[in-house]
Amino acid sequence: RAVQGKLALVTGAGAGIGRATAVELARNGAHSVVVVDRDLAAANETADAVRAACAEAAVYQVDVCDEAAMNDLAAQVRDKHGVV
Repeated sequence: RAVQGKLALVTGAGAGIGRATAVELARNGAHSVVVVDRDLAAANETADAVRAACAEAAVYQVDVCDEAAMNDLAAQVRDKHGVV
């Protein structure tokens, strides 16, 4: 299991393929999943599903089309989790 014990970051994680990917990473042993979406409520729903799959979840509201916001996200993830 390549994700066992690792940190995973999923953009577009509020719904659809992004949500399914975040939950599957948690089910496959990711220690923590960073849930990124521009819809904060949807991201929080995904985070709840990740936690139900026994992984930690961190939620960030970011629009991936905004380069400055993505750079800020990378800095926040690095500061909080030690990796980007």
